[in-house]
Amino acid sequence: MKLKAKQETRNMSIEELRKKVDETRKNFSKSMLDHKQFKLKNVRSLTHMRKEIAVMLTVIKEKEMQNGKNA
Repeated sequence: MKLKAKQETRNMSIEELRKKVDETRKNFSKSMLDHKQFKLKNVRSLTHMRKEIAVMLTVIKEKEMQNGKNA
């Protein structure tokens, strides 16, 4: 994930991040199915999506912890 994309991810709200995680997980599942059926051309996209999900989940966890300290 590029620096600009990471910054955009950090600026999103928790709800937006959760929606994006759900979308990315659905795309990941479809891509995995395509990979198993030998239809996927770019296998690296799976790694990219998995890392993207991890970054978004990390940001969600950070924001939740930060909100917990402020409350």
